[in-house]
Amino acid sequence: MQSLKLSDGQIEALKWLALLFMTLDHINKYLLNSTWPAAFDIGRLAMPIFAIVLGYNLSRESVTLEKHKKVAEKLFIFGVISTPVHASLGNIYGLWPLNILLSLFSAAIIVYLVRSQKYFIAIVGLVLTSLIVEFFIFPSLIVLFTFLAFKYRYVGFSLFGLAASITGLVFINNNFYALSSIAVVFLTSKFQLKLPRVRYFFYFFYPAHLLVIYLIRLSMESQGYLFFT
Repeated sequence: MQSLKLSDGQIEALKWLALLFMTLDHINKYLLNSTWPAAFDIGRLAMPIFAIVLGYNLSRESVTLEKHKKVAEKLFIFGVISTPVHASLGNIYGLWPLNILLSLFSAAIIVYLVRSQKYFIAIVGLVLTSLIVEFFIFPSLIVLFTFLAFKYRYVGFSLFGLAASITGLVFINNNFYALSSIAVVFLTSKFQLKLPRVRYFFYFFYPAHLLVIYLIRLSMESQGYLFFT
């Protein structure tokens, strides 16, 4: 991990890839009744990549505790904004589980508590939040182990924890495609990429694309299409 350093351009590329994977997965899930297996498999990479990117960004030397809180605040605000349309698209039990932005928000809070050396509260928070957010405990673990690897250079321990956390997603995904996210991050680190940062775009995109999908779905339902998710 010491030899792996991601440039700003590489981080942006990973975010765009994760966004593409996520969008294909949501189109398949919410508009195509999950009839496109390849989109489902590709979609398994989205969350781990977003979580790795978040963990890496939080580990940067320039990210003080104050900046860390601001990142968490943005995730919370846009997660709350996304909640009504996310629930309307067909959660299992109304608002449960909370959407992925709130999963990443909880992960950012756990890492903040670790940085503040409030380990017991971090463990309690990790357990409790895992019960209410999308992908349960795994986003927080992926963010945490990525953060530990890059911030404190706990390489062996962190890599094992990261791989184990992503492997654990098999209990949700019923396949091991999420592990490919590690390969995607590694391969991206080998290319010199210079992509400009689009400030706030990814925060706005999440609720916006869910709303567009929801409106398309309403139109399709009015024409007689049936949806089962």
